[in-house]
Parts: sequence; structure tokens; C-alpha cells
Amino acid sequence: MRRFSAGVVGGLLATGAMSVVMLAGGRIGLLGEQPPQRIIPREDPGPGGTGCGGADGTH
Repeated sequence: MRRFSAGVVGGLLATGAMSVVMLAGGRIGLLGEQPPQRIIPREDPGPGGTGCGGADGTH
């Protein structure tokens, strides 16, 4: 249980540090777009639409 707790705390600290660095990089202009916006094309209508990952099963 101790190892599990240490892993959870380590993961939370690492995620928090990464978020701070990414937000700071975005504010000062080093990071153009956050990765989720790069991965999902702007044309994708999302769930239920006709684009990638839509309800009709097309890719």
C-alpha cells in the first residue's frame, strides 16, 4: 500500500509540474497550441457527427 501511495503522489506531482510548464510556455508564446488541439482536427464535428470517431463508425 505504501508503494501505491508513493506512486499516486509522484504521479500527481509530475502532472502538476508538467501542467505548470505547459501553461507557462503557452503564456510566453513558446507553445503554439496545446497538444489536444493538435491531435483533434478543427473540422471534426465530434461524437454523433460524420467525421472521425462519429456515431456512424466512419474514420
